[in-house]
Amino acid sequence: EVIASGNYLVYVLLADKTVIGHQKFEIASFFPQRLNGKIEVLNKKTPILEPLDFAIHCEYLSGLSAEGLKIENRIRIYELPLVKIEKISGYKIGFHKKTSFSDFVYLPHSTLDKDGRLNLQYVAPDFEDKNTMYQISLISSIVDKGGREYQLWADQDYFAQKEYLAIKLISKDAEKSIFEVKCIDCNGDLVAMNSEMDWSLIDLNQRWSLVSKNNYYS
Repeated sequence: EVIASGNYLVYVLLADKTVIGHQKFEIASFFPQRLNGKIEVLNKKTPILEPLDFAIHCEYLSGLSAEGLKIENRIRIYELPLVKIEKISGYKIGFHKKTSFSDFVYLPHSTLDKDGRLNLQYVAPDFEDKNTMYQISLISSIVDKGGREYQLWADQDYFAQKEYLAIKLISKDAEKSIFEVKCIDCNGDLVAMNSEMDWSLIDLNQRWSLVSKNNYYS
């Protein structure tokens, strides 16, 4: 039964209506958190074109089992401005652009098992722009027995391809600029690649106008 917030006074009466005691108490509009939980990403390394495995665990702070509580899971994907790989600090991968994010993808509703756990797997879509880095966020909403919602979340970086081209400005003067280009894997290690490389020089101050392509320039 739902009781409105406020101050209350309870009397203990005998059969003849004689008052033998009373107690004053308050029902506050704020209730302390009753649940505690976490989401663990089971993929030990940053995933590359593979499903993401999550393990969700929740329990009552009182120690009671959270078995049977309903849980709603949704995914949001963030496209990050640049790929960040520690081994090649100073190199740039992909175009520098603002962080963008997708609409929520709602996963099927479920309930927690007898241990207050739920394991789920999410298969990332085939990203259109593979020359960048993504962050996949899982947000889980769990409703306790009193109807109060509790949220958990976890973020995981995600690579959309196995190899990347990294570029770095080595030197620059009035006559020429020298760049170094590397083909690397997601750990920053060099990868041999027998293929031609196309390149373009773009003037960002002139609305992305083409200055030169596949040729020397000064």
